[in-house]
Amino acid sequence: MLALLAIIRKELQLLWRDKPGLLLLFFMPMFLVIILTFLHANDPNNPIKLPILLLNYDSGKLGKEIKKELVKSDVYDVKDITRVKGFNRKKALSEVVKGKYQAVIIIPRRLTTNVKNYSKWALSARKSKPPLNRIRIYFDPAIPESLKDSLDTTLDFIARGIRTEVLEEISEKLVRINKKRLKTKIIQVD
Repeated sequence: MLALLAIIRKELQLLWRDKPGLLLLFFMPMFLVIILTFLHANDPNNPIKLPILLLNYDSGKLGKEIKKELVKSDVYDVKDITRVKGFNRKKALSEVVKGKYQAVIIIPRRLTTNVKNYSKWALSARKSKPPLNRIRIYFDPAIPESLKDSLDTTLDFIARGIRTEVLEEISEKLVRINKKRLKTKIIQVD
């Protein structure tokens, strides 16, 4: 035990004699913490947004709703390049590969119509399945998984809302049709 105390005393004396080493030992970690805090600080008044490109080829409600919700979000900085001359799928993907944008969302043509047809098919007894386009998302390989999941969840949430609206429209039509049938049957009985 005395040997350990002697070693500690000797090391403290050596450290006290080495003033530059003492400064580095105590002030360098504090300096690094301060620098890293400034580098990673998020200003709540100016949050960092994820830059993404949007190619919206759908002229229906679903494409417009996805664009509106993404633009409204505080998380994404959306640039709609659908009508920008010189921008196409290939150019958008090259921008992501270069690291200028974190993701590209490509909404295919007739997506709204196909989702409505698919929802109607799901409620009907028809066997032939209608075509269903899929929204394509291409990510920068360096983007963290949490940001990928966040964008996937946002798009899924928007799509579910549209699907719910479509199903409500279909159910309203079915109610109207059934009311007409009931009135017709009642009139025929009299």
